Amino acid sequence: MSETPESPPPKPSRRFTWIEVSVVIAIIAVSIALLLPPTHWAADGSPEFPVQVFVFDIATGEPVPNAEVAIISGHGLPRAWSFRSSEEASEAAKQFTALSEHVAFAPATHKGRTDPQGLAKILAEVPTSSSDKSPEPHAGPSKCWVVVSATGFGRMVFPLGYEPVLTSKLRERGGFFVPIGIMRDPAWVR
Repeated sequence: MSETPESPPPKPSRRFTWIEVSVVIAIIAVSIALLLPPTHWAADGSPEFPVQVFVFDIATGEPVPNAEVAIISGHGLPRAWSFRSSEEASEAAKQFTALSEHVAFAPATHKGRTDPQGLAKILAEVPTSSSDKSPEPHAGPSKCWVVVSATGFGRMVFPLGYEPVLTSKLRERGGFFVPIGIMRDPAWVR
């Protein structure tokens, strides 16, 4: 009979230590995290800020008492240079006119009248936003409009502001201050 060579004895099975298992799991977790896209987030709101509006006669510089002032929300500022035609500019003017007619619908806290010194103090909801790229909240005053009208004067629609403002800075300075000069109606209109 032929002899078969003996096979080597089986090796005892090796068990992994908990440290080795932990290292492998950590390497896998880090690899997965690096492959995933970064998380993006955004937040918005409309907190109320105090707004002081100073209304004055553009010709004399004198305050205009008892002027009606309202803060209303609307579209952001159109860029004058973005109009491609006079029709587009005319359409924007119609939107501003329609916007100023919404004063009656403004909440009572968002409108008032100027005192004898031409100053109106109003609360206004101003849209705010923040994101992962800009985590500190910014107020967007260009989407809020100050509408002023007074007997014997023309109506004025003016943006609350032009650029986003850090809400922390707004709180430090006590809100917005907006000076608005209005012109008397010509004699032929009165």
